[in-house]
Amino acid sequence: MLIPGAGLTIGAPWWTWLVAPVIVWLVTALATWLLPGLFFKKKVQERRAA
Repeated sequence: MLIPGAGLTIGAPWWTWLVAPVIVWLVTALATWLLPGLFFKKKVQERRAA
């Protein structure tokens, strides 16, 4: 039991507690790398058009 008396437990399957943070990390890392490129691309296109 994670917190005694609170009813919060880590149950089966335990591997989800390991996989979920990895998935969140991957999505965050991809967004960190890809989103700035999209925003800068739009800004560059706007400046070239002006």
